[in-house]
Amino acid sequence: MRDEVRALGDEMRASFARVEAQINTVYANMMAQFDKLNAAIAGNTAQITLVQQQVAQLGLRLEDIAATVLAAIGDATLHDARADINRYLGYLENFGQPIPTYNEFVGPENEFHLTSTQLASGAAFVVPATDADNPAIDPTTVLNSFGEARSINYLARVASGRDPSMVEPSTPVGNPTVWNLGAQAYAMLMLQNPTYAAQLSTALAAFRTNEIQVRYEPDGNGVQVKTLKNYDLFWDTDKPLAPAPAKADEATVPSCSGSRQIDRPSNVRYDLMSNVVRALQYAYTPRLDEPPAGVRELPEVGYCYTPSWVHTRTTGYGTGVVRYYGKLRLQIHSRFRLNSAAAWQNSRTADYTWPDEQVYQIDCERFNCDSETTPEQGLTQKWPSGRYAFASAATAVNNTALDTTLTPTLRGFLQARQKLMYDRVREKSTQVSGPVPTALKKVNTTARLLQAYTRLGLPNALDSDDVLSANLFGQYQIPVNMPTDAKIGNAYARASGNYALCGPSPCALDPSRPLRDQVSLKVPCEPAVDSSNLPGDPLGDCLITSARSRANALLQRYEVWADQMTASLHRERVPWLNDTLTGLRITARLTHPN
Repeated sequence: MRDEVRALGDEMRASFARVEAQINTVYANMMAQFDKLNAAIAGNTAQITLVQQQVAQLGLRLEDIAATVLAAIGDATLHDARADINRYLGYLENFGQPIPTYNEFVGPENEFHLTSTQLASGAAFVVPATDADNPAIDPTTVLNSFGEARSINYLARVASGRDPSMVEPSTPVGNPTVWNLGAQAYAMLMLQNPTYAAQLSTALAAFRTNEIQVRYEPDGNGVQVKTLKNYDLFWDTDKPLAPAPAKADEATVPSCSGSRQIDRPSNVRYDLMSNVVRALQYAYTPRLDEPPAGVRELPEVGYCYTPSWVHTRTTGYGTGVVRYYGKLRLQIHSRFRLNSAAAWQNSRTADYTWPDEQVYQIDCERFNCDSETTPEQGLTQKWPSGRYAFASAATAVNNTALDTTLTPTLRGFLQARQKLMYDRVREKSTQVSGPVPTALKKVNTTARLLQAYTRLGLPNALDSDDVLSANLFGQYQIPVNMPTDAKIGNAYARASGNYALCGPSPCALDPSRPLRDQVSLKVPCEPAVDSSNLPGDPLGDCLITSARSRANALLQRYEVWADQMTASLHRERVPWLNDTLTGLRITARLTHPN
């Protein structure tokens, strides 16, 4: 009997040791989970006002908002946010058009941002942490009265008071339910109005217009005036060249070899010159920067005329008086030269010969009766009355050989400007102020918010959904220009590098040159879900269409997961909170078996 009692005692001691070890393990697990919770709260406090738990429009409907918000939604605190949610989310479906103007869009944008970043931390939605210092206040009463979401700061102070290793956050945490309301509204407003949320396309187009497609033109005093130009910067010989604006026509045409001028006929105009000549005259400049004052180095166009006799017959040989008959011919040349030091070249010639024959020269063989009517004198007889016959019947011929020799000049000029644009945008992408950096900041903010919202609100979906993950974090994610991930800046640097071997002669025809060897863009570019308001260059267009395509893919994935959550087919929980709660449940079950 003694041995049995001793054996039973040994078995009980061993059992108690196992229970003690298990309790110690559970306690250690519980403390570890509390450490995780503490670290997560401390690490996310700085951005918890910037992130949301779920991007889905269904979750924004008032009937789905938590009871604490429903109780306060009628209060003036959230009145404006509620009104803006009802009016501006789903604006296109409700009113048949997007939000009309950017100024109107800014109103709800600011209101939703205010709700998630400031109102969520207001006294109406947060229990003061100092209530934990008052022993007369019962924690159970606080939680039963205000709920956990409103009591985060209070709970953190209670936990810190019981275990000093759990450091209380230095910055109070806002009410996650109110914050979630504002953050979801903000995200959906951005997704539903991409032309306002991502203004990179507008900034790139404006930069190109104001900084690249410009030319310095000297005024009458030689002062160089920065002049904006509108032309196809990415033209090449694989497509038609659009006509550039033509210089204003002069009223008269000077003689090619004298000082006389005649009235210009209506069929002699600068807008009738070839498109290559017009493009060079309008846009070309030999340098990328501003020339010194007084320098005149731009292309020129002009007119001049040449009259002549077209000989028809001769009479009077052997009679002593020889008469030469002919018809008057007039040629008016539209001329071009690349700069004032170059020789004039005829670009277009209008040619007309009057049908009537006349004696233009007489030679007397026996006595002095010689006479001659010069072409200029003959023209005096025909002009200006003959101007209308010239305008209606003259034959005009373009000098295609000149266009052929000028085309490499135009292509080289355009390629130099293309490279300049990519260099300048790359440079601007590293700066902190200006339209391009401001637009890039909006792009980064939108992308970063979507990343954070999805990590916190849809972590399980993010782990299992390759499309969702790839469009947020992969090689072909929505474009960003973060300091450590300058995808947009690097794309422009790569585009510029593709022009490194061009010059002094232009590069070979390659419409996709800016897109060659790009890392974060697919070639050919992703199909455009919206082709409006594009910057107008191959890289910029590809960036914007890719961003829109990827944002559209994200929106579709968010809608899929929102539908599944609404149908109770999918549940989400922040992983570190889930681990802690699991540990606490195990601890409670082991330490309170009844």
